[in-house]
Amino acid sequence: MPGTDIVGDHTSDCQEFMIATGRITPGEELPPVERFEGTSTTLTYRAEKRSLSALAIFRNFKKAFEQAGFEPVFTCKSDAECGDRFVRQLYWYGDPQRRGHPPYLDASNRLGDDETYFYWSGTGEAEGGTYIISLLVAQQTAMTFPASIVLDISQTDDLEKDGPVAPVTSNATDAGRAKNRRVELVLQE
Repeated sequence: MPGTDIVGDHTSDCQEFMIATGRITPGEELPPVERFEGTSTTLTYRAEKRSLSALAIFRNFKKAFEQAGFEPVFTCKSDAECGDRFVRQLYWYGDPQRRGHPPYLDASNRLGDDETYFYWSGTGEAEGGTYIISLLVAQQTAMTFPASIVLDISQTDDLEKDGPVAPVTSNATDAGRAKNRRVELVLQE
């Protein structure tokens, strides 16, 4: 998005990730989610100017997803639509892998009532397989600070496509197991 800078990124070749499929219900730890496994990249952006609103950024990304053929799964605005504590639970407590990532990722995870945010999740097919995307755009309601954007782009793994899994064998004898209480596993190629 013009007018934004990438301030953090994290990629994992094999990780569990999730997208929200509905609003969080009071008393629940997470909103309804769909879980996936695969390659996942999280990009954190920061608007260069306070005047670039979270709504403008959100609409830009949403339009780009639609033009690329992605189908929305769930979209909402702030706690009024997403449910109380939606961001904190989905992005912080619900996903411990996000903790400790580089700049600004934490800021959008602990929103209060003075923050406006927009959430979008969706799926689509592209070259290379199935992609799952989630987007969070947040900004203080008074626009005192620039907007923050967290974009997750994930590709599900197709284990069958990668070929057979290498067999694992045990090199332990019954006597060795009894004596050392260890088993050595060897990956055969």
